[in-house]
Amino acid sequence: MNYYNNYIIGEFEIKENNKKIRIINSYEQSLRGTIWNIEEYYKNEEEIKENIEIIINDKNIPFTYFYKFKEKGNYIIIYKFKKQLTNSSFMFSECSSLKNLDLSNFNTQNVTKVWAMFSECSSLKNLNLSNFNTQNVTSM
Repeated sequence: MNYYNNYIIGEFEIKENNKKIRIINSYEQSLRGTIWNIEEYYKNEEEIKENIEIIINDKNIPFTYFYKFKEKGNYIIIYKFKKQLTNSSFMFSECSSLKNLDLSNFNTQNVTKVWAMFSECSSLKNLNLSNFNTQNVTSM
């Protein structure tokens, strides 16, 4: 699979200068101490962290859950994946400044869990799920 054909495009609206916001999430980060299946948490976190490249307005940044935007305005974030994920649960949970999300080029063929993927995305206006393959999903 071509690495660059497996990506997500997000648009964030930042309403104040020097604002630090959540730009991505994972099981472990989102559940903060809730005891469910610890092994599942870490597997999800490792899978996302090890296989993602984050680009903000054409600039690669090191992996981070939160990013500090120096100026207010709209920002385009591209999440590129090195391989297909199996778990995208909580991926954008609590990304409250996320305005638009295009998952039409996100390869979800092997994904089995998408639970709470968009929870608490209070500013999300547009969500493109065309080509979103849920044939193997067991937890939604």
